[in-house]
Amino acid sequence: MMTLSRRKLITWTALLAGGGALVEVVRRQNEPPPAAWVRDRLWGDDLLAYAVWDGEPRAVLADGDNRVKFDLMIRGDWLWPEWPPRPQWQLAGAGYKIAASDAPATVGYAPCVGIMGEHCTQIPELFGQVNDANIVAMEVLAGGTWRRFAVLPPGFIVRLDGVTIVPSGYRWFNAAGRIVWETLASSLTTPGPRPWRRRQNRQASAPASRTNDRYADAPE
Repeated sequence: MMTLSRRKLITWTALLAGGGALVEVVRRQNEPPPAAWVRDRLWGDDLLAYAVWDGEPRAVLADGDNRVKFDLMIRGDWLWPEWPPRPQWQLAGAGYKIAASDAPATVGYAPCVGIMGEHCTQIPELFGQVNDANIVAMEVLAGGTWRRFAVLPPGFIVRLDGVTIVPSGYRWFNAAGRIVWETLASSLTTPGPRPWRRRQNRQASAPASRTNDRYADAPE
């Protein structure tokens, strides 16, 4: 029976350990990337917000067509010249878009992000811009209850856990608890759920927003 010398045993152990470490490195690089990597390697200052829920990353981006888009991110080709290697993440292509604005804040309603079609069982999500540096929180009115979320410039993503109806009001606050901006309806999304589009059209003749004196002349 052949026996391994101590040197060979150490060598094989090191090779196996190194191979296992390499596999672990590659496996971890396959997980959703951190926000800093997404900003530095992919979209820079166009990245307005980033979040990972249920292992699926999503991003809010300012694009060159004066729009704000929100979509899931999916893995692309691996970039082996880099170390450690990482898949080139990209947008899924089935997200939502709203018009960009210089208002203090905007909000888009996304019931089925990353899914073609309008019928799904996903938790609804909200996304948008935060242009006023004083904003630190937003509240969402759904079913007669205001729900508060922490948000900061330049943008946000929030999930509406437990909400099964379209929100009917949004407002943003500064650190002193003062309302900075308020609107009754979200911006029109593309693509958007048809019932929501009809509801917005019916509300078109109603005042769309209220604000404090600082933004009394700001466009909606």
